[in-house]
Amino acid sequence: MLKQRPKPQSREGVASPALTVPGLARAGIIAALYVVLTMAFLPVSFGIVQFRVSEVLMLLTALVPGAVPGVTVGCFLANILGQQGIVDIVGGTLATAIAALATARLARQIAAPRLLTSLQLRPPFDTRALGLFTLPLPTILANGLIVGSYLPLLLLENPTIPAWLAAMGSVALGEAFVLYVLGLPLLVLFGRLARPHAGYAR
Repeated sequence: MLKQRPKPQSREGVASPALTVPGLARAGIIAALYVVLTMAFLPVSFGIVQFRVSEVLMLLTALVPGAVPGVTVGCFLANILGQQGIVDIVGGTLATAIAALATARLARQIAAPRLLTSLQLRPPFDTRALGLFTLPLPTILANGLIVGSYLPLLLLENPTIPAWLAAMGSVALGEAFVLYVLGLPLLVLFGRLARPHAGYAR
């Protein structure tokens, strides 16, 4: 009699969602969407002043199993197509991976999936929803500090300290605009429509 192979377990004892077939499928879809959105808005996806619309997908790491590898692979592929070189491919992917993991961890701390499904969208508003406004912070900080630190080296002939600071601030502000203006409303809508995965909604 054949024994069933046990499912991969996370530290909390819940089956690891990213290692299942559906999790891998979701990761592939998210990676493809990231690449398509990055290239569709190519003029504003790269550069010191950038509004990478594909970064809205970063917030899915708070809710969707498979989103962390999805956005990481998507960023890697998009940066290859962006043709800014190995520094952007490695640096941008590293920033995305760090931000995605931090966002997923933060989401578990504030029980984001469970909160999204029970969110009160009319007065009186649920004050717990304020925790959702912390979710974009890892992506804003990681990209501002990491991506903003190397872009002047790639795009400017003689980068100065003010230029470095301006680049970091510009990238961070671009991320903040995309995530707060576009990302959070989409995440709330998605959270209302989707049933959270058990491993994320604990």
